[in-house]
Amino acid sequence: AHAKLEEEKRRKEEAKRKSDEKKAAVDARKAEEARKKEEAKRIADEATAAALARKKEEERVKAAAKACIEEDKRLEEERRLAELDQRKKERAEREAEKKRLEEERLASEQTKKAEIARAAE
Repeated sequence: AHAKLEEEKRRKEEAKRKSDEKKAAVDARKAEEARKKEEAKRIADEATAAALARKKEEERVKAAAKACIEEDKRLEEERRLAELDQRKKERAEREAEKKRLEEERLASEQTKKAEIARAAE
């Protein structure tokens, strides 16, 4: 009877040990699944953050390119206007020179006429 009790006790302890081992294995598996899930979430979050960073960088580059294009247009317009101003200035200088020469010619003619008139007197 004593041996029977010992055997029953040993069987119960073995069953409890196996049950505890199963629970530990289930807990370990659940913990590993949770760890994998967390790792997958972390990787997904990093990928999302990287995609957002890329998108922001692309937008920054587009904005910089647009600003460069606008600056080029502005500079081209300034250059064009400066050329127009220069041509106007050169034209005005030529006109002023023509006028000055015409005035000199007229003054010279008047001087000659005056000299001729004095000589005639």
